[in-house]
This record gives sequence, C-alpha cells and structure tokens, in this order.
Amino acid sequence: RTPRVEPRKPARPAPAPAQIADPVPRPGSKGHMSDRRPGQSVAERIAALDIERANWARGEDGEKLVAAELDGLSPDRWRVFHSIPRGPSGTDIDHLVIGVGGVFTLNTKNVSANVWVAERVLMVGGTRKSYLPAAVHEANDVARRLEWSGSSSSVDVRPVLVFTRPVTIKAMPADVSVIDAGAVRRWLESQAHVLTPAQVHEIARVADRPATWT
Repeated sequence: RTPRVEPRKPARPAPAPAQIADPVPRPGSKGHMSDRRPGQSVAERIAALDIERANWARGEDGEKLVAAELDGLSPDRWRVFHSIPRGPSGTDIDHLVIGVGGVFTLNTKNVSANVWVAERVLMVGGTRKSYLPAAVHEANDVARRLEWSGSSSSVDVRPVLVFTRPVTIKAMPADVSVIDAGAVRRWLESQAHVLTPAQVHEIARVADRPATWT
C-alpha cells in the first residue's frame, strides 16, 4: 500500500522585528542634549549678561542726556537729584526735581522704537508697557518718604516719563506727564509756581538726607 503523503503547508513568513525607538538621540539632531558642547551653559550666561549690560548702558546714556537738559535749570529756583536708590530693592529714581513749579520724579526711557501714548495706554514698538502705573507708584513712594522724613507739610509729587525720542500723544494721561528729553527743561520752567524758594529749600534738605531713602 502506498503511504499517503500530506501536502506541505507553505511556511509562514517570520514576523518582522519590533521597531524599538533609539533611546539615545542621534548626534546632530536639533534640540537634543547630545548636541550641547562643553562650556555651553557658561557661554549662554555670558551672552545673557552681555544683553543685560547693553540695556543698562543704554539706560545710562538716556539718563545722562536728560541730566544735561536739567543742568540748564536755575539753581536759585530748582534743585535736581540723580539716581537716588530706593531702599534695598535695587530700584532707583532716575531724577528728582524740586523747584518753584513743584516736585517731580523723572523716569527716563531710552528706547529705539516708536512711542505711542493715550490716556491709559503706552506702547513702544506696538507693545504695551507698564510704564504709566509704575511711574505713579514711584511718585507716591517719594511723596511718602519726603513726608515721613520731616517735611513740614504734605508733598505733592508728580510723575513724569521722559523719552529720548519723539512721542506720539493721542491723549495725555491724567496722572502722568509724558514728554521727550529735548523739551524737559522748557516744560518744567513752564509749570505754574506752586512752591516758594523757602519751601523748595526745605523739601530739598529732606531729600538730601540718605536716611530718607533707606
């Protein structure tokens, strides 16, 4: 009897091996930690410090420009203080001006983009800035310090933002004056007289004490 031969089944193809993601990014892949080079963190910090240093230098240049304008004020009627530290916070008052026209805190802004101002909005290069409320806060702080440090009467301190480039003013804010650096001296001299020379001397004497600002 001839044995029965079963037909052979075709062999099944072997399963493809599972695709396993490479746990180590390939060198040269953008944004991976394997791309970082020796000393890169230090280089990044130095670059950030260079940017910050450039910003501080630009601010210093702006303050010097405004100070040169303020030097033209009559010393018989005006006293000017520059770069007054405000306690341990690291902030300062760019310029404090005390004269027959009143007491003013001047915050200088040396910017390279267009400045646009409305009643409650200030924009630099199309970006809204918080300069207006910050200027009001600074003036209020100065008023409190002058009163607490021995001024015989309350002191009304007016905040002023001074830009080193022309400003487009749609509407002047009610509580902050915004002017450009070239007009700052004429603007101060045009203010109505609200203090006597004796009052100017008294307030300036209080402002001159280091203890007023600690």
